[in-house]
Amino acid sequence: MAFEMAAVLCLIAALPLGYAVCRLSWGDEYRQLCDQRSYLGYYTPVGFDSNEVQRTFYTLQCIPIILFVMWRSGDGWSHFGIVKPAYEKDIAIGLGLSLAIVGLKCLVHVASNGWYPIPTFLANPVPWRRAVLILADCCAVGFSQELFGRAYLIPRLEAMTGTTVKAVVLSVLLFGFLHLYQGLDGVTGSLIAATVWGIAFCLTRRVWPVAISHALTDFVIITHLGAMAGS
Repeated sequence: MAFEMAAVLCLIAALPLGYAVCRLSWGDEYRQLCDQRSYLGYYTPVGFDSNEVQRTFYTLQCIPIILFVMWRSGDGWSHFGIVKPAYEKDIAIGLGLSLAIVGLKCLVHVASNGWYPIPTFLANPVPWRRAVLILADCCAVGFSQELFGRAYLIPRLEAMTGTTVKAVVLSVLLFGFLHLYQGLDGVTGSLIAATVWGIAFCLTRRVWPVAISHALTDFVIITHLGAMAGS
């Protein structure tokens, strides 16, 4: 099982691990490059960024790998939280989780940086074409990362450690490490989100609410709640 998890981690986490290495190696230079790319992508006339499309397709390629490993495990789909969707319930839970995560991140930001006005948070309009690309990317990333980080990883870590608490803690730490390329703020936010999603998955044993929440939370944070303002 440990070998299986290591193989899946190498396949699925290759891209974020590469980002983390770049962040550790080049520090602020890499961060400035990422900020520049984001700015150019947001404000081009069509709002198009090929990097966004490439990452979306890379992420989609990871989903069949995780599903295949789950299927080969012989534990059954429900063991990994892949059950029949309950649309109203899953969407409601996902929305509630997103509100909780955004609220917690705002509280942490205020506690560490002081209060900032709401209009600043609502700024950063994004062209509508770019907003569509961001939404597609967020849906792909949200589902694939929850499929791996919660639906696959937590049950596997439970089997290895014998406790749900240790499984959640280890999955949260791994999720935070994979977001090391985003700097301290990114790691802090990732730890908060992973904790909420990990607890929610263990309580519901459903991948859909956490996947919906992940996609929605990423979309809200990336666009600063103003993606469609530019349209």
